Amino acid sequence: MLSKRGVFLVLKKAQASMEFLMTYGWAILVVIIIIAILFTSGIIGDPTALIPEKCEFYITVICLDHLVEKDQIQLSLLNIAERDIIVKNVIATSDALEGQCELTGIHMGRTLGNGQDFLFQLNRTVMTTS
Repeated sequence: MLSKRGVFLVLKKAQASMEFLMTYGWAILVVIIIIAILFTSGIIGDPTALIPEKCEFYITVICLDHLVEKDQIQLSLLNIAERDIIVKNVIATSDALEGQCELTGIHMGRTLGNGQDFLFQLNRTVMTTS
């Protein structure tokens, strides 16, 4: 049988344990809520949310010059991305064009080195309506 002093010590240890669990319990709960928010917003869990799927011209490529003709568009592009870029496809559409202009032939898959510029020719392709 425990004395009054022994019961007091056991209760004091129980209180300290409870305070420890409550303090760290709240901290763990906050971390779990933050992780849940990051998952639902798509920042965590979807690696494509951090890496864009396409090249945004206004950030990594500068259009030095352009020429729009009846059946083609020519774009002179300069790479400022500080790394090599592989240009896989470029498509231009407009109300003024019948169809769209698309990068074809030898220009597809062209590597633009850092600081390099190249003249791309987009040929007109007729769009089919379904």
